[in-house]
Amino acid sequence: MRNVNFATKTYKLRNKTQSLKIIAEETATTLKDITVKTSTFITQKGDTINYNLNAFAAKQDRTLGDVLKKIPGIQVDDNGTVRYQGVPINKFYVEGKDLMQGRYGLITNAMPNTDVDQVQIYQNHQPVKLLQGRIATGQPALNIKLKNGVSVSGRAEIGAGGSPFIWNTKITPMLFSKKYQYLVDYKMNNNGEDLLSDIKSNFLINSYEGEEEQNITGQTLNIAKVSIPSYIKMNKYLFNNTQSFSGNALTNISKNITLNINSNYTHDISKENGMENTTIIGSSSNNGINYSRVSKSKLYTNHFDTKFTLTQNTDNLFFKDDVEFALDNNSTDGNIVINNLPMSQRLNSPGYSFQNSFSGIVPFDKKKIHLLNIKSFINYVNDKQTYVVTPLSGLSFNDTSLATANELAQHFLLKTFSTKNSATVTYTFGKFTLVPTIGADVQSDWLNSILYADNTSNIPHNATDTNRLKYILTIIYAKAGLSYESQKVKANLSLPLKENNLHASDNLNVFNQSLSKPTFEPELYFKYDFANNLSFIQNGSVQYQFSDIKSLYIQPIFNALDFDFSAPRISQTRSINYNSSVAYANPLKSIFATVSYSYNNNKNNLTVSQQVLGNGQQILSTLDSSNVSVSNNINFNFGKYFYKAKTNFSVLYSYYTNKSSLILNNAYTHVLSKTQSYGLKLNNSMISCLSVDYSISLSLTDRNQNEAKSISKSLSQNLSAFFFPNDNNSINFIFNNSDYFYDKNSFKNIFVDAAYQYTLKKRKIDFELKITNILHKTHYKEVDINNIQTNTLFYIIRPRQAIFTVKFNFH
Repeated sequence: MRNVNFATKTYKLRNKTQSLKIIAEETATTLKDITVKTSTFITQKGDTINYNLNAFAAKQDRTLGDVLKKIPGIQVDDNGTVRYQGVPINKFYVEGKDLMQGRYGLITNAMPNTDVDQVQIYQNHQPVKLLQGRIATGQPALNIKLKNGVSVSGRAEIGAGGSPFIWNTKITPMLFSKKYQYLVDYKMNNNGEDLLSDIKSNFLINSYEGEEEQNITGQTLNIAKVSIPSYIKMNKYLFNNTQSFSGNALTNISKNITLNINSNYTHDISKENGMENTTIIGSSSNNGINYSRVSKSKLYTNHFDTKFTLTQNTDNLFFKDDVEFALDNNSTDGNIVINNLPMSQRLNSPGYSFQNSFSGIVPFDKKKIHLLNIKSFINYVNDKQTYVVTPLSGLSFNDTSLATANELAQHFLLKTFSTKNSATVTYTFGKFTLVPTIGADVQSDWLNSILYADNTSNIPHNATDTNRLKYILTIIYAKAGLSYESQKVKANLSLPLKENNLHASDNLNVFNQSLSKPTFEPELYFKYDFANNLSFIQNGSVQYQFSDIKSLYIQPIFNALDFDFSAPRISQTRSINYNSSVAYANPLKSIFATVSYSYNNNKNNLTVSQQVLGNGQQILSTLDSSNVSVSNNINFNFGKYFYKAKTNFSVLYSYYTNKSSLILNNAYTHVLSKTQSYGLKLNNSMISCLSVDYSISLSLTDRNQNEAKSISKSLSQNLSAFFFPNDNNSINFIFNNSDYFYDKNSFKNIFVDAAYQYTLKKRKIDFELKITNILHKTHYKEVDINNIQTNTLFYIIRPRQAIFTVKFNFH
């Protein structure tokens, strides 16, 4: 007889009937060593996934952002937005603190990856501690764990080269601890690198933290110019002279209260130069419309914003108050040639905005079963623009008196004041939380526009070219919400009833319209975890939207050489949105996959009418005719990290369809477009002397417009290969290729860059010599198909240039 807890005994028995008493003796048994093979690159504890960042780093990687793009399950968009399993993060923390308030691009592009110990993903993150375990958000968050408790970090780059003379300077010192954090960033360049994306906010504020508006001024009126390239990086075509400064501080002014200060300033001069051929089919002309445009433009941008945030976020109390001010002073000069007729354009766009948001949550009782949330938000925007065009010989006018003028000047002023106020009470019973809310939103706008012809007498062209519109929208609502959260199920249901009241009037143009409409706009979020690795997620909503002031003016507004006629009717748009996805995440095997389907149905009581002239000018208006737009989207994303091969591999697929209608040159046009996209990404650093990043994407677009059919195909490839002859030297080759196929035309765009880098390892200093556009390409070509037209774009790109750069970390 044998047992691991008892000694082994052997008995010899005679072949006869007998009774035998056996006493078992306990003893210790030493087991053989067992080795469990697993990876420490990725671990999971509860809802948190921990990535050992530098386990994914290659020799050439220097910053947090370099490595984030290689981590399975995490995607970094071209605009800097970080996603986990396809869902944008709602917070970006460093040591649990939110220094940047959404503008985390400055950290990812400047923090040395060697200072980071772990990247943590909170898969379902509720940033308000009082609401954790009660209200699910369905959104992930990212937290950076540093190697040291207090870290003086950052990075600097200083470079110069030609021809012509170019420069690039980046200085980003930063200091992080659990009590205070500081980041200062100064950059200037003219080498085509975009500096504005780093200071752009990458996520929306959590609803319980208050409200926030992305106030954007100076974009109602625009100059006419050709499109910008869609499929190549901006540094290939951007001719710029940019300076930017960002100062950010987070400090504890008491034990539980933190103060954030975030200030940004940008001064930018950029040039764009290209030619575009446009074909519009399915119009009243059997042969369609063909026209060409050649444009040169120079954009001047001056932007300043500052934000003060006071926060207390504890288990007993939450409050947050944001005060933000922004100032813009932008202008654009543009020369355009339409069918060989030149015109000069200028646009001035000064504007400013102010907003304040407050949210507070307090418990009614010691057990914190009942909570009260009070929110108050005010916002003011002043948006002023002046658009001037001369001469007018290349334009067409219905008004014959305009045809004899030499110059047109469109003046536009929009002032907006809005406020949102609400009170919410939460009742928690077991795993359920009842969330009733009452609130009121008010928006009041004033729009003045005047069109001048030959702006010497400062008198409007005629009285019918002036708008003086007043607008007020009031929404009073009561909302019943129910939330459920357990280990496997997280769900939110919102059932709001709204009373919408809108009034718009223009005494000068004898216009007066009102709308009073009740709406029911339910929302649902549901997540079910089948197992530790598999989740099923559903989102659905019904929403209503009504005319804003910029779609209700009576008299036309001259904009980008076109005349916009608004509808003297209030539009009503009902949107039905649905999304369903299945997500698989297995950190131990480094497998992450997502399959999702989304559906959108928009129904509007008005239909857009576009009158397109032979020179490309458009007269835009709306007609009393209902219009439905339906879109479907399927996405698949699979990623796997192979430890032994040091390879991160991912494949992507998407299928998108859109069906819509409009009126084009007085004829109804029905458009069905389909786009399929395939993608593959690969990072490999298995061989010590070689590291490769490769991606390929194929896009197929099929548009059916009435009886006409258009098909286009694009293929893009990007390869970056690093060779390491030894520890101090590296050679980098970068290959970019974009191919476009449309009808019988095909365009091929090949770009090759190369760089040599010498590293002082002890001092961690890099010396880099980089040559861009080695093949000395002068133009970039692409084809783009949208609802009614096909654009063939020829764009001027940057010449061959060389730049020498010194790069080092702050320690």
